[in-house]
Amino acid sequence: MTKRLLYLSVAFGCVILFFATCSKSDDPSLQNCENSMANIHVNNQFYPLKILSSTLLRPAGSMGRFKLLSVEAYIDTVKVVINVADVSAFSNDQLRMDSIGVRLYTYSRKAGSDTTGRVLIGVRRGQEYRYHTTDSASVNITAVDIERRTVSGNYYLRTVEPVVTATGNFSEVCFLSIQ
Repeated sequence: MTKRLLYLSVAFGCVILFFATCSKSDDPSLQNCENSMANIHVNNQFYPLKILSSTLLRPAGSMGRFKLLSVEAYIDTVKVVINVADVSAFSNDQLRMDSIGVRLYTYSRKAGSDTTGRVLIGVRRGQEYRYHTTDSASVNITAVDIERRTVSGNYYLRTVEPVVTATGNFSEVCFLSIQ
C-alpha cells in the first residue's frame, strides 16, 4: 500500500509540475488566442462568431511578393471569410515579419483590380456554405501585435443577388504565420 501511495504522489507531483511549466511558457502561440473575438451585424441582428482559422501567408505571384491575411469565422448558419492582401514593396526582412499594414483595405467588383480587402459571406445550405457574390467590401486593420501574432479591426461588405449588407469587428484574433 505504501509503494502505491508513493507512485501516486510522484505521478501527482509530475502532473502539477507539468501544468506549472505550461502556464509559465513564453511561447506566444500558446497564449495569444484567449481574448480572440469576432462578430457580424446583418439585418439588424448581432451575432458573435467563432474563429475557424486565421493565417498569414507570403505568396509570390503575378502581383509580386505580398502578404495575405485570411480569417474565417462562423456561426451555425453563416460563415465570413476576410482576405487582406498587403501589396506593399517589402524587403526580404520586412516580408518575413509577422505583420500586415495597419490601414484600410478595399474591394470593388466594378473596379476589378482592387482586391486588397475582400470579404465573403456564405450561408449554410445543408452541410456546406454557399457564398454570395461580393459587390464591395472593406477591411480596416486597426492593430497588429507582432509578438503575440494577433490582429484587430473591422469590416464591411455588400453582396449582389441577394443584396446583403453586413458589418463586423474582430479583435485580438491570433494567426498562424506561414513563411
